[in-house]
Amino acid sequence: MKEKSLGLMSFITLFALVVVLGAYGLSFADNMKEMKDKRGSDLDIVIKISQLDKALAIIDDFAAAEPEQPLGSPTLLLRGMLQGTDWIDPTRLIVIAGNLVDGQLEAAALIPFRHPNEGFQSTYQAIKGPDYYLFGLPPGQNDFPGAARAAMVSAARATTTAMFSVELAAGRLLNAADEQIKKGINKLGELPRETLEGGLPPQDIEEMLSNLLKMADQLYKLQFGLDFTNERLVFSFEAKAADGTELADTFVRSVDKTSFLHAYRPERQINLRMNAYDVSKVMDLMGASFGKIYETMGIDFPEMAAMSRHFTGEAVYGISFDKEGMKMEAISVLKEPVPDILEKDLISCMVSSGRNVAGIIERETGQKTEPIYVRTPDSKVDGFRVMGIKSRFPVASMPNGMPESANMRAFMMTKMRMTSVGRLLLMASNDREIAKLINIAKKLKQGPAKGPMMTMDIDPAQYINSVVQVMPEFSGSRPLPQMDRAITIFDLNHGKATVTWSMAIRDLKALTSFFNQAAEACKSPSIVETATETMAPKPRCAEEEKQVYVEKDILEKDADYWIEKGALCATYGNDRGAIRYFKKAIELDPDDGDAYFFQGISYGEIGEYKEAVSSIDRAFEFGSRKGLYLYGKGRVYLLSGEKEKAGEAFRQAAARGNRDASDYLCN
Repeated sequence: MKEKSLGLMSFITLFALVVVLGAYGLSFADNMKEMKDKRGSDLDIVIKISQLDKALAIIDDFAAAEPEQPLGSPTLLLRGMLQGTDWIDPTRLIVIAGNLVDGQLEAAALIPFRHPNEGFQSTYQAIKGPDYYLFGLPPGQNDFPGAARAAMVSAARATTTAMFSVELAAGRLLNAADEQIKKGINKLGELPRETLEGGLPPQDIEEMLSNLLKMADQLYKLQFGLDFTNERLVFSFEAKAADGTELADTFVRSVDKTSFLHAYRPERQINLRMNAYDVSKVMDLMGASFGKIYETMGIDFPEMAAMSRHFTGEAVYGISFDKEGMKMEAISVLKEPVPDILEKDLISCMVSSGRNVAGIIERETGQKTEPIYVRTPDSKVDGFRVMGIKSRFPVASMPNGMPESANMRAFMMTKMRMTSVGRLLLMASNDREIAKLINIAKKLKQGPAKGPMMTMDIDPAQYINSVVQVMPEFSGSRPLPQMDRAITIFDLNHGKATVTWSMAIRDLKALTSFFNQAAEACKSPSIVETATETMAPKPRCAEEEKQVYVEKDILEKDADYWIEKGALCATYGNDRGAIRYFKKAIELDPDDGDAYFFQGISYGEIGEYKEAVSSIDRAFEFGSRKGLYLYGKGRVYLLSGEKEKAGEAFRQAAARGNRDASDYLCN
């Protein structure tokens, strides 16, 4: 029968228990030497497992969610090898620990008991303590020094916030293997400088790895944790730098304890919030470790680092995706107002790096590659000069010579409009959104900073449902149901870097099932035929192919340009002017559903309801956002007093997943 993945928790917990029992050929050392720690009683590696019965129950629960999982508990064998679990003390920790001695890991396991299990003791040749069993890995190697034994007993009685955790004495482990690592790195420097086209020469790789090793040598301890709390999976990571090191000085919060953006909270599929931090130190660390890689990619990292020194680090981003691509909004905080930072620094850096990246891709593939960043015309919004960038990242070639889909092409196209208001740098997808951000920025006031350095939340269902729309292999998949947000928290404080990630368990099961079904669908021979039929390329005008940087006469032949101008007019109540712009967009692209839709909404605002409904019907014919169009049609019917027609339009929109229509019907 087919074996199905039980998910991340299943693998890690099973692995830990297998290590405990020394099963399935996991070998740590051929001979268990005396486990003496020349530096004291500390252990190099400590694995802790708490709430064993709960962990096993979760594995069974994940297995039950798999439709093709064989009947029976996947943990039954493990329970049998443990000879039951009722004798194990649930208030203390199972501990697996070891030290690296002469290049070999010497390890042992401690299982606390509430009452003895002589069968288990005999099977694993364990040493019996007052309330625990201790045995070597592999079992039978039981020559333990007192210091190591005492350290394991102490670890078993410690408290932990995680069901499963791993602690590594990173500095000691690296020191123990330092000579071997350096020998391996130095061998790269002896190789010929010639390398594959587009790759790093061995000497540059040697330099980069040496810098990474210097940074890693500054670590004192690494800790990983996995837990289930309040029906959520929680993964945690902590890196503690050794006192007095450069890394410890980097792992600190900014001296700036104020915030401009505490009241700005976008609500998009992905939202990221950062408090102020020492940007310069972080960029210096990245440059020393990965500067050569950025250079190979065509990115001018020194220029990026120089520009970043103008920022406090505080920023808020909101990002969403649909068939038309990425929609975003962002505000970043400058230390002081910087004249022309957008044009002379940010946009210049983006265009230059994008040109370099395109050149590298062109050299490696031999195919003409469009510039990745293209400057778009400036505009004025609420008295502020607004500059723009259009970006398009290359998409990998499709299998069997299939053309790139129109959906994929649109999805990979991103538009950004940018301006600054005092110390605040604003970014959004169009001028209409920039107008909203300008209004927000004018009202923001400085206050005390609260919370961790960074918080990110993501709606997995909305994000994945949007992304898979442009992936033919997911064409037959059912949309994911509504989910709770997955949350990531990152912080720097007192020489420690910490990361915590959490997600609802039921949502994790739904994602596992979704991707398993997609994997099965990809095995179907019909998938290529289906993809080929649905991937007709969208015609593109000659001017669009040229991708000229700032020639306004060419860019004004882009329908999107006129849609954005119309949307901005509509934002300020000039719907008659907006209609003129939308008509211009339709002249340029008669198949643009969004242009018809926005035109219809503006017609409705000026009371021309017949024209409004007719225009939205045309949007429904050409565009992809059917739910949105039906919702807009319902709003027009409400304005015209036709409540029954409005209700029917809202019901149809809700059936297509439009949340605004659903909210209206519920109220």
